[in-house]
Amino acid sequence: MSTLTRGRHARVREAPLPSPDRPFRRRAAQHELDADAFDDRPTDLIPRQQSGRHQLFAPVHGPARHRRAVPPTAVAAAVGVLVGATVFAVVGRAMVDDAYITLTYARTLGIYGEWGVYPGVPSNTATSPLNVLLLGGVTAVVRDAVTATGVLLAICYGLVAAWLTKIGVRIGMPAWRAPAAGLALLATSPLMLSTVGLESTLALTLIVGVTERVSARAPWAAGLLAGLLVITRPDLGAVALVAVVVSGRDWWRTALGATAVTLPWLAWSWYLLGSAIPDTLMVKSGIHWGPWSFANGPGLWSEKFPTATVLIAIPTLVGLVALPFWLVRPELRRIGAVIGFGALAHAGAMTALSVAPFHWYYAPSTGALTLLAALTCARIPRVAVAAAPVVALAAVCAGLVVASGVPPLTSNWATAAQYERIARQLPRGATIESPGEVGTLAYYCRCRVLDGLADRGSISASLRTRVDEATGFGGALLRLNYLNFEPVRPVPRDMRMTTKIVPSGTGAPMGTAWGPDRTWALAPVR
Repeated sequence: MSTLTRGRHARVREAPLPSPDRPFRRRAAQHELDADAFDDRPTDLIPRQQSGRHQLFAPVHGPARHRRAVPPTAVAAAVGVLVGATVFAVVGRAMVDDAYITLTYARTLGIYGEWGVYPGVPSNTATSPLNVLLLGGVTAVVRDAVTATGVLLAICYGLVAAWLTKIGVRIGMPAWRAPAAGLALLATSPLMLSTVGLESTLALTLIVGVTERVSARAPWAAGLLAGLLVITRPDLGAVALVAVVVSGRDWWRTALGATAVTLPWLAWSWYLLGSAIPDTLMVKSGIHWGPWSFANGPGLWSEKFPTATVLIAIPTLVGLVALPFWLVRPELRRIGAVIGFGALAHAGAMTALSVAPFHWYYAPSTGALTLLAALTCARIPRVAVAAAPVVALAAVCAGLVVASGVPPLTSNWATAAQYERIARQLPRGATIESPGEVGTLAYYCRCRVLDGLADRGSISASLRTRVDEATGFGGALLRLNYLNFEPVRPVPRDMRMTTKIVPSGTGAPMGTAWGPDRTWALAPVR
């Protein structure tokens, strides 16, 4: 050993080669079992070198295989972004009509800095404030809300992949298994493909994030993500509540973190928009499609789209059946509880609200159980056995999309392309009463297409009546919520757009697999 000085304070310049009787000490580098093995830290240490009272260490300067390795979480996130971008490339121009309501909000916020469908027309019907805020922020940069939707979707897929990787590694799976299974089922799900542009993918992303943080026993971060769930949709507060309970003794930290995120938005919305919650909670609660509600809605969808409904139900039921397995294993209990009980809690909340069976209302609960099914398959030791059901289901779902087109599910009267063509024909600068569906027309028309979702004045009287007539504790909450609400007058309409059902096969300009073909017409408002 060569030294700079001799004596009690000698410093080591070179580390000696290890002797046979003093072998290297190595860290356990079990990459599939220990998340810490992905840290870029030296894996070999030279034995201690004694020099008087000081014990000196010298790292090995030879090649370290993991020093420059890209962490699997980053790789999974990159793959997820690519998958999300691919999904948007397939369905980005075929979004359902309600997605375009969100896009009009995002465009108005990102370009004009106002909250509403149109600048200068008050409205508070954005069911997902967080989705609008994020899309509006991206729109302010890219100047196009459709492009912003693709950007946000890709980011969400990347986050889902990253968080699934962490969950999988934490419970002893190879790093690639959980994100591979999750992305395969998520990206080909007929339901998720039919909700692009809405808040469904964002909600599912946050559910996965909350699950990962709760399983990692990080209550503050779990609380922050739970708070974002509430801002995504008020009914997702049911999932946030489950996360608080599952946090155990740290429940108060999770609850406090969620409150710190949620309260500022609620206060701002209550003071400036006249309601802490979107008006759609009042408008759509208790509204059914004839005999169909959220509770029995799957029966309606199975009549309209039987194949897609079955393909959605299969992984949902698998996740539900697998839930007890996750709950009885201590190392899996938190994951299963947040995902499984969160899905059931959200479905219960939507049932209690007695809303109509819009297909995207099912996305948080069915999507969460689908991911639980993916994690269950990923835990099967043999790769072939684990991959077979996931690959088979994903392939069949992809085949359905190719055969039936996008979106696989819709309840609209016309496709996005049809509505866009109609919007281009509407008179520039006119103010038109919508025929019943407003999103795509409002986005593409060089005029203003209004209804109760785009013009608060159209529903002000009914909102005030419903609040005044509410009784009991719920009525008191409603009156507190609308304490700052000031009714406004409806925006005068110049024209009214109507539709008429016509026989199929007549070349009508409107028509989808949901319902009959239609024509449309404009008439002046007298």
